[in-house]
Amino acid sequence: MDILIKPKKTHAGTFKPGNKFGTGRPKGSRTKSKTYLDVIGEQNMEDIVAVVVQQAKNGDVAASRLLIERTHYFGKGRLIKLNPYNLSTLEGIGLACDDICDRMINAEISPAESLEILEHFDIRRKLIETNELQVMVEDLKHKLEVIENANKL
Repeated sequence: MDILIKPKKTHAGTFKPGNKFGTGRPKGSRTKSKTYLDVIGEQNMEDIVAVVVQQAKNGDVAASRLLIERTHYFGKGRLIKLNPYNLSTLEGIGLACDDICDRMINAEISPAESLEILEHFDIRRKLIETNELQVMVEDLKHKLEVIENANKL
């Protein structure tokens, strides 16, 4: 006669401490299928690469693309050296924006690159303006308190 042992759970549905039924696969460990694929890959990798290289040499575009994508890094962007403007002031951000627009007009950087850089500058501008507005609001609150206190006298 088979007896089914049900794991003891808490009211929340989680296993109680010390219950060995719900341990599961250790974090970071590989599944059996991935382990098998690793072994197959290790044993056949040289042959597979040789076939893909030969297909690419024979004009197979997909094989060529696969080789290029797996052997060369094409970053999401390129490093663009900026002139040393003071980006902590609105004036400096304005000068930097003008410089980026000039570079785009002169085809030194693409419109997409300039847009990405200008978006960063815009975020910085908004932070500066927000800080300035916060200082103004605090100053106005202080002045209002002074006026209210003067009216109470």
